[in-house]
Amino acid sequence: MIRRTFLRVVVAFAGLPAIGPVLPLMLGHGLASAAELDPDEIDATALAAAIGRGRVLLVDVRLLEEYSVSRIAGAIRVDPAIDTGALVRRLGARITGTDVVLYCTLGPRSAGLGINAGYALVNAGAKRVRILKGGVIAWANAGLPLVDHKGATRNVHPSDQATALSLTDPSRARFAPRR
Repeated sequence: MIRRTFLRVVVAFAGLPAIGPVLPLMLGHGLASAAELDPDEIDATALAAAIGRGRVLLVDVRLLEEYSVSRIAGAIRVDPAIDTGALVRRLGARITGTDVVLYCTLGPRSAGLGINAGYALVNAGAKRVRILKGGVIAWANAGLPLVDHKGATRNVHPSDQATALSLTDPSRARFAPRR
């Protein structure tokens, strides 16, 4: 499980609204325990296997520029700053009975969204909410397939040059979509 303190730091660093003010209200009214609010992590190979078994709803928590370069097939893109209500509305009935897996480039944005919206997603029918450990970078490093608007691609949008070094093959880094 992701440690709550680490996630609060990530949420604050990413400039996302904090769950802090809401947490005591939720806990105080018996709605959820702190452990239930922490999204679980799933690694890339376990996620690939879960996708193969079905009932996984992938949510890409990156900017359109990043998503346009590459994504995991079937992922629904949402803006990293989306509010909980808008997220639930955007995903709609697709949430019901699924494992919702959020991912971004390395993990902070999806972790922040998981903390802020996890309870609402479960309340809307998700079996659980998980975060792809290491994000799309870990997915690419595991040699798992990515797509773009033209089909299969080996390209990955690494956010910046420093993150590009996280790729086992930094030549895969691309900052603009294929034409």
